[in-house]
Amino acid sequence: MSIRPSEGIGKRLAFYRTLAGMSAQQLSDATGGFVSRSAIANLESDKPRKKDLTVDELLALSWAMQIPPVALALPLEEPNRWVRLSEEVRVRTALAVKWFEEGRAGSLDDERGLFISERATAATAATHVATERLRWMKEWWAEKGTVARAAAMMHRGNTDSNWEAIAAESRERLNEIASRLESLGVDLSDFKIDD
Repeated sequence: MSIRPSEGIGKRLAFYRTLAGMSAQQLSDATGGFVSRSAIANLESDKPRKKDLTVDELLALSWAMQIPPVALALPLEEPNRWVRLSEEVRVRTALAVKWFEEGRAGSLDDERGLFISERATAATAATHVATERLRWMKEWWAEKGTVARAAAMMHRGNTDSNWEAIAAESRERLNEIASRLESLGVDLSDFKIDD
C-alpha cells in the first residue's frame, strides 16, 4: 500500500524534535514563533486537525532542528515504503530521496522501485535547468568556501601553501561558474537581509 508523503509527518516531527532535545515550545521559539507550539502539538497528535505543512513551515522546522527537509518530508525510516506523489505516480521512499538529492525522477524500472503511469515523461528542459542550477550552485558554494579559507589563511600569515594562487584560481573559477549560473537564469546579486 502506498501513502501520501504527509502521512506520518507528525510522527517524524516528534521523533526529530525529541532527538534534538527540544520541547514543542522550544521548537516553536527556534522558528521565531513562525510555527506555533499548538501547531506542532497538533501535528504530533494521533488525530491532527491539520495533517500537513506548508513549504515555509517545513523549512522553518527543519532549519530549527538542523535536519535536512527531506527527513520531515519523506518516511526515511521506511526506505522501501511506496509513496504516492500524485494519483498516477508512486515511488519507493529511497528513490524519492534520490530524486530530492539529484533532481532526477529516474526511469520506468520496477526493480529500482518506481511506478509511473503511461504518461511518464522523459527529461525535459525544466529537468535540465533545475538540475544544472543545483549542480552549479553546489560548485559555486564550494569555490566561495575555498576563497574564504584562502583569505583566512593569508590573514593569519600562513605560508605553508600558496594561498594567494589558490585564491586567485578559485576567484577565476567563481567567475566561470557565475557565467554558467547567469545563463541558467540565476540571480547572484548580494541581497540584503531585508530585501
